[in-house]
Amino acid sequence: MHVGAFRDALDRKQELAPAPGHPVHTYMADNKVIAGLATQLAEMARKLASGDGGKAELLPTARAVLDRYEGIDNHYKRKENQLFPMLERHGITGPSQVMRAFTTTSARNGRRRARRWRATMSRASPSGRRGSRATWSR
Repeated sequence: MHVGAFRDALDRKQELAPAPGHPVHTYMADNKVIAGLATQLAEMARKLASGDGGKAELLPTARAVLDRYEGIDNHYKRKENQLFPMLERHGITGPSQVMRAFTTTSARNGRRRARRWRATMSRASPSGRRGSRATWSR
C-alpha cells in the first residue's frame, strides 16, 4: 500500500512532539537538518546557474555543506535497524516497505549528488583540494 492512501489521515494528524533523546525525536531532528542542507545546496546551484554567485565565493560554503552531508547514511541505517523492525513487530509492514524503498533511493541519490557537487567544486578550487570528510553531525 502506498503512503498516498494515508495522506488524508496524515494531514489531519496532530504533530508528534517526542521527548529529546527519544529515537523519533532524533529522526525528526535529522530530517530537518537534511532538508536544510538540501535547501542550501539548491540555493547555491541557483546562484551558480544564474551567475549571481561566483564559484570562488560559494566554494567554502559548499564544502562545509557537503562535509555535513557525508555521514547521512548513518541516519538511514538507524531507521533501517531501529524504526522499521519495531514497526514490523507491531504488524505495521506497509509503511516500512515504502520507507525502505524511499530511504534506499534517497541515500543513493544523496551520495550521488554529493559526489557530483564535490567534483564540480574541486574543479572550481584553485588548489583542487577537497574538504575534509566529517561524520554526520546535526
